[in-house]
Amino acid sequence: MPIKTIHQKSQNLTLLYVEDDPLLGRINAELFNDIFKSVDVAKNGEEGLEKFRERKHDLVITDINMPVMNGIEMVREVRRIRKEQPVMILTAYREIEYLSQVRELGIRHFLTKPIDMKRFTNALLDLLHETCDDQIIA
Repeated sequence: MPIKTIHQKSQNLTLLYVEDDPLLGRINAELFNDIFKSVDVAKNGEEGLEKFRERKHDLVITDINMPVMNGIEMVREVRRIRKEQPVMILTAYREIEYLSQVRELGIRHFLTKPIDMKRFTNALLDLLHETCDDQIIA
């Protein structure tokens, strides 16, 4: 049962969720609050990076196209701080430019919006397995 496994593996983990859409951010933050020990929400990459510097999170889930600093730029900076930081990208954009940058950063978990819950659940499970198995928890 994936949901039970997700909850077991995530109940002691912290999440940084970065999303510029206020409604989507609020809805997903509520969902993530039921899954993770704690969730910090940021509305752009710059704010996300500030929150990451204040508290290194176990997982980062971010949008790409945001004002001030986009998700790719933020992840680059996050990875300078913590090279093996687990990251998932959720985005409405499918441009080749972003896909190549995502690959360069070594991000395997890249989902386009609207999010297919089965794909999201499988990606989250995979990310949690990596996080817990590699013992890179902050």
